[in-house]
Amino acid sequence: MYYAKQNNGSLITAHEAQRGSAYFCPHCAETVVLRQGTVKRAHFTHIKRNCRPNHSGETLTHYKAKYRLAQDLQLLGYEVQIEPQIRQGSQIPDLLLNNKVVVELQFSNITLVELQRRTSNYESLGYMVCWIVLLPTVKYNYFKLTDFQSACIQPQLRRLFAWHATSERLYVITQIMAYGHNKFKGVYNKLNQFTFNNCSEQQRVSTAKIPEQSILKYLQFCRKRKSVLEPTLSLMYQLQLTEQWVAKHLGYVYPEQLLIKTHPVLWQLRYIYELQLPNFQVTQVVNSLKRRTFATPNINTTKELQRLINRFAQHYKTSKQYNVQN
Repeated sequence: MYYAKQNNGSLITAHEAQRGSAYFCPHCAETVVLRQGTVKRAHFTHIKRNCRPNHSGETLTHYKAKYRLAQDLQLLGYEVQIEPQIRQGSQIPDLLLNNKVVVELQFSNITLVELQRRTSNYESLGYMVCWIVLLPTVKYNYFKLTDFQSACIQPQLRRLFAWHATSERLYVITQIMAYGHNKFKGVYNKLNQFTFNNCSEQQRVSTAKIPEQSILKYLQFCRKRKSVLEPTLSLMYQLQLTEQWVAKHLGYVYPEQLLIKTHPVLWQLRYIYELQLPNFQVTQVVNSLKRRTFATPNINTTKELQRLINRFAQHYKTSKQYNVQN
């Protein structure tokens, strides 16, 4: 065990601890002894081996992150419980903050069904749930997420908690915008005393436009599939639109794009195509969208997606680009 509690209840690492001081197990509160030798890494050990912490299947990275984060949160004034037994529940979270926020570190992928099940169980008991994933790599101001990682985004707050294992630091990615299935942009923020207390303020983001060169690369990727059924190219063919026109006039990224996996160019082409059909309805386009799954199950996004389509409809109408090849 690499962490222990001091008399004042704060956590300390074995590396920072001093011989002769009193230390206690974060789980069972029994006295532990500091071991600092020349062969093994400094650690704490129980005098009586009757403690059963919940480390089953836990990697060293997970273990270290959990205790380091608990230590940082205590220094910021949070009341932190490590692996508490939740009332009326069989799950044991990594951390519980101020008796109201459950924090789970999940550095390996689990199924979306399992993610939603565990989240729903906590929320049914009145807890807010924050999932922490490993920090994604940023390339050209964008970062990519797996389906599991993107499911850990809090869509109403447009934020994601991510752990940087090398620096052992938590980042909060805010103002997240989705640029496709797994491509995102956001603002990286460091942990502070308001991070887990600010659970209601929604982040405002502005409409963006995918650069023309990026859209041309997307279309090139579509062509590499070498399929006449490729939906983006099929719609372009039916609408008789050139790649240059599509790159110039489509690819708008609205705030509600975060709720879907469908690429902006694809659904905007779909809208233009459906608009030319008799008895056009916005719901036809909404139903064609592939919705993103989040940790909180049963989020109703229908109104937001209708707003998404209406934003582009207004944009398209204003630009007066009906069947015009510029």
